[in-house]
Amino acid sequence: MRTDEVIVARLKGGIGLARFLGDAPAVAGRRRQVRVSIGRNREARLPEDRVVFATGVIATGEDDIERCRSPMWRSCTGAPRRRASSLRLCCFT
Repeated sequence: MRTDEVIVARLKGGIGLARFLGDAPAVAGRRRQVRVSIGRNREARLPEDRVVFATGVIATGEDDIERCRSPMWRSCTGAPRRRASSLRLCCFT
């Protein structure tokens, strides 16, 4: 994963979009963690295994990700069994 890459991660409220910020500092006895932005002013540290999908798309800012969190994006991706590559088609084209 690269800095500012859009990722799909398992968050507290379910699967959601986040922006990868980097690796979290190592803590003895813990799994490797990553830092992600989960909103305009919110940051979280997640275990690396909670990252479901790295899109390969670099966000220029939080506005790109907020646009994808909108109801229009949810309606455009359709049923959950659709491929995650539809994220690229709906949001960033």
